[in-house]
Amino acid sequence: MGGIAFLAVRLTGNKRQAEASPHAEQPITAGSAEDLVHHVDAVMEKTAIAGANLHRAEDQVNRALPGVARNDLLVEKRRLENSLAAIQAARRNLEQNREDLELISNSLKEHTTK
Repeated sequence: MGGIAFLAVRLTGNKRQAEASPHAEQPITAGSAEDLVHHVDAVMEKTAIAGANLHRAEDQVNRALPGVARNDLLVEKRRLENSLAAIQAARRNLEQNREDLELISNSLKEHTTK
């Protein structure tokens, strides 16, 4: 669970750093654009895998919650509920990053067809 939260923070933290840094406009050659398209596609595949992992983790937490609640383990129940909230936030961030990658990929693909 901690790894998932770290991943979510890491992904959103890098995005903020990238937005803060000034970008120098440099022309993209067709070859480098194709390499970037392949790299973005690979990152999108990894993002899909991470999303599936988050879904499995969420399922595990949802399966554990009823048993914990039945046994009056209130502290553990609260921890699981907090973990569930962190998973859902990570999934939203991952989905936003996936959408951003799609925009970049489409832009690069348009550039390579010109």
